[in-house]
Amino acid sequence: MEWKNTMLKRTILSLVVVVSILLVSNPVAFAEGTWEIVRQADWETHFEDVYFVDASDGWAVGWNNVIAHTADGGNTWVAQTIPDVDRSAPRFYAVYFVNASVGWAVGNGIRHTSDGGVTWHDQHTGYHTFRGVDFINSEVGWAVGWYGIIFHTNDGGMTWIEQDSGMDSRLNAVDFIDANTGWVVGDNNTILHTTDGGNTWVQQDNPATGGVYDVFFISENEGWAAANQLLYTNDSGNTWTIRSNIRFEMIDFVDASEGWAATYSSVYYTTDGGTTWTRLTNPVSQGNDYHGMDFVSPNQGWIVGTGGLIIHTGDGGDSWTPQTELYFNDVGAIYFIDDNEGWLGLWRGPILHTSDGGSTWIIQDSGTRADIRSIYFIDCNEGWAAGSGGTITILHTTDGGDTWLSQETGVHASLYALSFVSSEEGWAAGDYGTILHTTDGGDTWNAQDSHTSQQLLDLQFVSADVGWAVGREGTILHTLDGGNTWTAQDSGTDTFLYGAHFLDTDRGLTVGGSGTILQTTDGGNNWIMRDSGTSVILEDVCFANEVEGWIIGWDGTILHSNDGGVIWSPQNSSVGNVLSGISYAGGANLWVGGQFGLVLKYTDPSLVGASITLATDKFTYSPSDTMTVTIDISNPTEDSVTFHWYWGVPQYSVWVPVMSVPIPTGYNDTHDFSFAIPDWGSTPFGNIFYVQLLDASSEVLDADAACWAYSPGEEALPAREVDIAEEIKKAIERVELPV
Repeated sequence: MEWKNTMLKRTILSLVVVVSILLVSNPVAFAEGTWEIVRQADWETHFEDVYFVDASDGWAVGWNNVIAHTADGGNTWVAQTIPDVDRSAPRFYAVYFVNASVGWAVGNGIRHTSDGGVTWHDQHTGYHTFRGVDFINSEVGWAVGWYGIIFHTNDGGMTWIEQDSGMDSRLNAVDFIDANTGWVVGDNNTILHTTDGGNTWVQQDNPATGGVYDVFFISENEGWAAANQLLYTNDSGNTWTIRSNIRFEMIDFVDASEGWAATYSSVYYTTDGGTTWTRLTNPVSQGNDYHGMDFVSPNQGWIVGTGGLIIHTGDGGDSWTPQTELYFNDVGAIYFIDDNEGWLGLWRGPILHTSDGGSTWIIQDSGTRADIRSIYFIDCNEGWAAGSGGTITILHTTDGGDTWLSQETGVHASLYALSFVSSEEGWAAGDYGTILHTTDGGDTWNAQDSHTSQQLLDLQFVSADVGWAVGREGTILHTLDGGNTWTAQDSGTDTFLYGAHFLDTDRGLTVGGSGTILQTTDGGNNWIMRDSGTSVILEDVCFANEVEGWIIGWDGTILHSNDGGVIWSPQNSSVGNVLSGISYAGGANLWVGGQFGLVLKYTDPSLVGASITLATDKFTYSPSDTMTVTIDISNPTEDSVTFHWYWGVPQYSVWVPVMSVPIPTGYNDTHDFSFAIPDWGSTPFGNIFYVQLLDASSEVLDADAACWAYSPGEEALPAREVDIAEEIKKAIERVELPV
């Protein structure tokens, strides 16, 4: 076959010049890594209250000084501008309008508008926090709040006069039916009544226990109070009776018979004044808590809540429609297994799944309203989730989260961290020094003795034997035997440690409060404090490789290191949210989850390393056919690499090096090489194109191969078993590369 070898070489020579020119000309450079928002709630707030003056005009108020207005029944909501006020945690808890122009919003102060919210003015500059507000006209009103405060105005809020409630409990709501008669409710079973406009307030006895959260009177005599039980009176509150043992947070009636009451997660309806209640089909909440409700008619009503939730009903609550597209709770956990597939664990239970790198998210039913605080997947199907604040602490799925089933732990503790080394063996950590271990995928969990009662907030195992747990008051625990024994390590700090990442048995970092960064290079025997340049709480840390890592935290903080964690520099996240979790799966992307369901994505091809792919446009070629070979070469690294191309005919032991070309740093391009297939005779034979990228030490960074056949006519290629990988290896060892 020497003649075929010669003919192959002639064809190769015709390729070399073209390929060399294409590979070294006009490379497409990589852009610097950047952070982008891939998921963001329509309203980054927790709405606390909603009020409509009719079926069109309404307002919703909440955290972060947010006031939203609609003039079309909620089809569109627009933020209204609020003047800056020097107060910490600015938020509104209640809103009330007497008409489409005149209204008040209360919370960390009192704001007033006389033009429907186009402009808002501060009326109360004292440092009081108000929870409820009510006006009987544009002049006369009341505001109530923390520490038993009741303020009253007779001039539309130009002046506010404090009234003596005789209480120091938090007051939650107020309702007046005229200038004299009203009620205020609050914590510690408080129901206050006045018949003289608030000059005197009288405590009313009632059979409820705990707090009273809302009050609504339909007349001077008849009213309801939402507490740990639903209370009813028909004699102005002289006697209150229990109408339901359901703990309602809010209540609203349109007449003496028809009304609605809501818990944090469910809505109920009555047509007999509250004697009987029917639970409505659960509105679209996905784990959000309901905080405010308002009905303007037997059909039209709205509910607002956490995570920017606004939902509407036009049929009395039989069906509900979301009026904000994204309205989810804070991210408690984030985990990706590759550049496309990942999961978010949210507070109050929902789990979201993406299979397209975060462009779209599908809601998964976790079966719990616990805060999901950790997620860990070992492949695209099997994973676990752990939570706090609910009855279910560990969930397990074998179908990518389509179904989640609870696993019995035998402990009553919130869990904040998971780490698995296989589908069978893993650990969980949480409150009271709890560390759980499983060797059967979670069918059984056994407690390990951590020798601490401190809250453990993160956990990582780098092998079945070696792991760490970190947590409250600078706690760092270490094990060398899979957790059979845990030993405390001296962190040198008493701040909370929230996150940790270990590269191997020696190198790791942990981060925490007050900008704390601790690093070890000897398995934790010594921890070195690194300068973060910030004092905010740092929540999590992740390394993509031995040198490049990120730390995330409060106020949108992102820190980056490219020297293995010694020096950290800030990166621009473009957000101010609390960032709570970070995930890297070995590709070109990192993901960060945070407050209000925020997800950030960082794309940097250099994280992937040099790569190459090869393909032919078809499998069989005959004389005079044109073959097109597509080669994609990417070198986002900081070092140049070498491209090698081999052409082989294994059945005849013919292997010819096509070329060797240096590929510069930053190279990223795809090229099509076309050439005519000559007449190679009447015998068909198989071919292999093999390409590879090598570093300076001749280590193969990436490789690919494409098989194709030469056929002079219809004759089939004779079958022959060939170990392609072994043949390529042998061929490369004996051929000489061109210079």
